[in-house]
Amino acid sequence: MASYRDSIRRFDVSFLCVMPLVFVYILGSVFLRYAPPNGADFFTPLIYHYFGQRGVFVFGLLLLLFSLVIYSRLKEQKSFRADYIIVVFAEGIVFAVIMVFFLSVVIRSIYPVATSSEKIGFAGVLTVSAGAGVWEEMLFRVSIMGGLYSLILGNRKRYKVVAFFVSLFISAVLFSLAHFFAETPTLLLFLYRFFAGVFLGTLYLWRGYGVCAYSHFVFDVLALVFSNPRATSVP
Repeated sequence: MASYRDSIRRFDVSFLCVMPLVFVYILGSVFLRYAPPNGADFFTPLIYHYFGQRGVFVFGLLLLLFSLVIYSRLKEQKSFRADYIIVVFAEGIVFAVIMVFFLSVVIRSIYPVATSSEKIGFAGVLTVSAGAGVWEEMLFRVSIMGGLYSLILGNRKRYKVVAFFVSLFISAVLFSLAHFFAETPTLLLFLYRFFAGVFLGTLYLWRGYGVCAYSHFVFDVLALVFSNPRATSVP
């Protein structure tokens, strides 16, 4: 049986581990309306726009079915166990705390990055954080950073360091700039999210999508609950 350390870096294993966050996000944003959809989520709002809640419900069922298929295949390969989800979540807690200290040293404090006149409850905090963990990591780490890393590296193993730093820098910059579609840009906000992107990007290449998504999720919960209870969007 493959070890947890080796298995969790696989995208299919990470995908299964992240499914609880996906369903928390869909339930909270579409059906219970605790918080709006995440800006990096292009699929759920599109499905809702054309097919309503019923379409999103069907989408959720298809995700569940797809997850069961992946689970069956991984179980045959002995590459996944259900308790991996608990371990990934535990890793997410550890790395989220490390991320808090990292950004505190770099930026001096966890800056409240977005505010809203409407206070959201804890269910809204979970919804917002789950959406960020799932979709922002999928877009900026898996798609952009992972894509750039593979494109630059190719079959040239000697370019591994170059591929890492270039993909990390570009994905972190885009991650930070993307948030300014919804708010006034400032240098402090840019640096805050840039270094958050650097941390998460490094974590992604080291531990994989699942650990990265849960770390982002836990960090956002901590930031929203303890730093600024009115915040509705953080890195």
